[in-house]
Amino acid sequence: MSMKRFARTTSATLALTFAAFSAQAASYTPTGVQNDVDYNSVLNGGWSVVYQGAYGGSFSLSNVFDGVAAGSKIMLAAKHVASSVFDVLAWAGLEEVTQYTAHNQTHQANGAEWYANGGSMGFAGLGDTIQQSSADINGSSWAGTPERDRLSWHTGGGYNVAATSVSGGWRSGSNTELNGSQDWQRYILVLQDNIAPVPEPETYAMLLAGLGLITVAARRRRKVQIQLAA
Repeated sequence: MSMKRFARTTSATLALTFAAFSAQAASYTPTGVQNDVDYNSVLNGGWSVVYQGAYGGSFSLSNVFDGVAAGSKIMLAAKHVASSVFDVLAWAGLEEVTQYTAHNQTHQANGAEWYANGGSMGFAGLGDTIQQSSADINGSSWAGTPERDRLSWHTGGGYNVAATSVSGGWRSGSNTELNGSQDWQRYILVLQDNIAPVPEPETYAMLLAGLGLITVAARRRRKVQIQLAA
């Protein structure tokens, strides 16, 4: 085998091997509400941040979602600025995350209870009920035992209209009354299905091992050819 042909064969083999590893690495798409999830693991799982801002701020939902394709997967999440993990997160389809719900009503999507109206928007654990006042106060020191599987952001306009903007606060898991907080950040992420996950170090090690085996095999074949020609 010529070195040129060997190089082509090696490149093709490595490309196929890398593609196989990429295909096996699934995007981060958990079911239900999640706590304490590493920030970089979410991004490496295919998610891109389309909004990040302090709980003490406000923003227009149309400014965030108008450029997002229908049917996209949307994640709502929150974390402390000093932390490398999301305190709480959940995802569902764009239409499910933004679907209007009446006062204190939710609908189920991807293992969570979702709600959105002019009082507040967010999610709770599957089967949980909410109490909008105006954010969801159930499962907090205000009502019941504190729970971590909830996220609630104040919106504006009243319970009888769809949510159009998000204003200050209110909760991330069991952390509440975050209306003016600059230490807690809100996140909206979109799953980018065309982004390949970042390979783990073990993947590179296996690729290098494969290259070594190919090199050894080529040398042995060359040695046999020389012996036969002698």
